[in-house]
Amino acid sequence: MQHVVIRREDYVAGSSERPEVGVFTQTHVSKLPTPWGRISIGDIVWMKWSGGPIIAKSVVQGFRQLQDTFPSQLRETTRGFRLHQLDDYWQSLKPGFNAVTVYLEQEEWLDDIIEPMARSYGDSWVVLDDQSTDRWLTSKTSIQSPIQGLPTKGGKPRKRSVSASHRFRILRRDNFSCVYCGRSPQNDGVQLHVDHVIPRASDGSNDDDNLVAACRDCNLGKGVTLLNS
Repeated sequence: MQHVVIRREDYVAGSSERPEVGVFTQTHVSKLPTPWGRISIGDIVWMKWSGGPIIAKSVVQGFRQLQDTFPSQLRETTRGFRLHQLDDYWQSLKPGFNAVTVYLEQEEWLDDIIEPMARSYGDSWVVLDDQSTDRWLTSKTSIQSPIQGLPTKGGKPRKRSVSASHRFRILRRDNFSCVYCGRSPQNDGVQLHVDHVIPRASDGSNDDDNLVAACRDCNLGKGVTLLNS
């Protein structure tokens, strides 16, 4: 069996480049949370950022299912992991709920990250079946869009935007720091963009060597200015 777990960055320990994927918890107030009763040792779990790509996978080495539990009791099941110290996550939980804690091993961060074609529609854990596996584990960037290359009203071909998986790859390459000022979301609270060194307005491409990580201030300040090397 394979699974996709979807996480917000503020509720995952570690960094955007190397999140902790050794433990995940799932909770639900009124019913048994997925993957209750649908997970086994040896299953593969793929980790996806909310609104972003799948960046890692790991293998289930164990799990616990807790019915009618509460935050402090669930927190104890994560002792020894960095998630245990993530106060914001524990404070976000309801006073009572049902929960699953999943322990994982053989963590692997993907060199070719996946921007899945499927959507979760609000679910933060998806159990894959024969019909959904291909849609979740096939990247949209590997399929040619029928509108790519079509002319616009001005006669020029459409310019493709930078995909979520491509954006993540550039940010990871640049260590999630602005190449212009060195600031990062983790240390300085800035928002990172992917900037075209040669602007798209000047026919700059989406090739890796024309893309860099830039904080919002530097990116907007640079605008369409061409920088000399």
